[in-house]
Amino acid sequence: MTTRIILRNDVVDVNGRAYSAPQIVLKGVFTGEIVLTRDKIEGVLTADTDPRVLLEENILFVDNGVELTGTVNSIDIRGMQRDITISTGIGRYRGSEVVVRLENTRSIISLSTHPLNARLVFENPYIEVKQSFLDVIIKVRSL
Repeated sequence: MTTRIILRNDVVDVNGRAYSAPQIVLKGVFTGEIVLTRDKIEGVLTADTDPRVLLEENILFVDNGVELTGTVNSIDIRGMQRDITISTGIGRYRGSEVVVRLENTRSIISLSTHPLNARLVFENPYIEVKQSFLDVIIKVRSL
C-alpha cells in the first residue's frame, strides 16, 4: 500500500487525514518533493508503508518504522532575514527557494515553519546540488 503525505506549512495530510503542529518529524523511505521558502513549506511525498502518526505536545511524528543503520549525512536549511541558507556536507548555499527531491530515500526529516528551520538526515545518500540565481535544487537518493 502506498501512503501519500501532503505538506502545507504546519498541516500534514496523511492519506486524506489532516494533522497540524508547529514542528513535524517524518521518518521512513520517501519519494517526492519538498519546496521551502522563508514563508512556506509545501510538498508531496509517498511512502511504501502505512505510517504511524503521533501528535505529542507540539510535535507531529509520522513514522514508517525505518531505522537508519548505515552511514548518514544531513542537510540543514534555515530561513534568514532575506534568504535561506543551506548547509550540506559538500558546501554552503543561499537562495530564496529550496527544492528537495527525494528518490526512494531512507530519511528523517524535521521541519518547522516559524522561523523556517529544517534538518534532513539521510542514510547512505547520493546528494546532488544545483544552484541558480534564486533557488537551490537538491536531489537525494539512498544508495
